[in-house]
Amino acid sequence: MPNSIVFDGATVTVTLESPLKADTTYHIRVDATAITDTAGNAYAGITDDTTLTFTTTAQPPEGL
Repeated sequence: MPNSIVFDGATVTVTLESPLKADTTYHIRVDATAITDTAGNAYAGITDDTTLTFTTTAQPPEGL
């Protein structure tokens, strides 16, 4: 399945083509023009590496 982004009300679901790497920190950035609501208001965006960040867990041991 190719990368996809689905909007459903206030929820945004991102489906990636490949799994994320284990034990890796990721930062989400969103252009200010990427999302517009039904009233035409643009989302402010995320332009830094601290507003939305997460780290994946370590790779589980072999056999689990």
